Amino acid sequence: MVSKPLGARVPEEIEQYLTEFMKLEGVDKSTAVRKILERGISEWRKERALELFGKGKVTFARAAEMAGVSLWE
Repeated sequence: MVSKPLGARVPEEIEQYLTEFMKLEGVDKSTAVRKILERGISEWRKERALELFGKGKVTFARAAEMAGVSLWE
């Protein structure tokens, strides 16, 4: 996977949470941001898939695929 630089301005409160995450996880800022983004995107994909499935716009199998999980998960 190719990594690309990303810049963002965040409120001070988020930066404080990021600093806490970095300390607890023992990672640098870049790794912390990447891990948090990965978790957030994963959760967003699941929420979106459930929303579409609940509205009958996608099948159960397609929702699982969109969410990046197996049918059993």
